[in-house]
Amino acid sequence: MPMNKWSGSTKGLISSDNYVFQLNLDVVQDDEEILYHWNKDICEYRLHYHLERKAINPPVH
Repeated sequence: MPMNKWSGSTKGLISSDNYVFQLNLDVVQDDEEILYHWNKDICEYRLHYHLERKAINPPVH
């Protein structure tokens, strides 16, 4: 869910389909490693935020 929300707000720069999260932009090879780590950090933060929020405010059925 959080990755789909994120990919839906980037105007096509990021996509998520069938559990594949993809950056749709050209990256200079020298920058690939740092971009990977930044993206990993952002994904972990957003996932943690999403799960923490769900734990604090569980959905009412």
